[in-house]
Amino acid sequence: MGQTGTGVMVTSSANPSKPGDEVTFTVTVTPDPTKAARAMTKVAPVVPTGTITVTDNGTTLGTATLVNGSATVTVTTLTTPGAHTIIASYSGDANNAAAQSAAFMQRVSAAAVVSATPVPLLEGWTQKLMASLMLLGAAVLGLRMRRAC
Repeated sequence: MGQTGTGVMVTSSANPSKPGDEVTFTVTVTPDPTKAARAMTKVAPVVPTGTITVTDNGTTLGTATLVNGSATVTVTTLTTPGAHTIIASYSGDANNAAAQSAAFMQRVSAAAVVSATPVPLLEGWTQKLMASLMLLGAAVLGLRMRRAC
């Protein structure tokens, strides 16, 4: 008897995330349910067991053991703004072939840089505060400013 093919899927608890946020990647491994795959391997689908490894651009983020075909890896190490290519690799078992997920793009937002510059104050004048907001490597999606009277 041979192994049946498997499918590997990755999802994220927070996409996009902020630098250093806790992000949980859930990996689901399923046996190929098609009749053609079962006929070729002569094996009925069996819930995959074994381990998965999650990588970010080739760097291992974590490894976990499958429970009922799923496993999670939680990280706080995504600190670089931009797109992170997340891939989950399944080790395979006696009934299910090793496989790899399609690339999953985890986006990490840029950290906001806030600066304040006081304006010189003349006697009898009220204080003003000028603030500028710069997002390094990202676009400002929405900005609201209010002026206090």
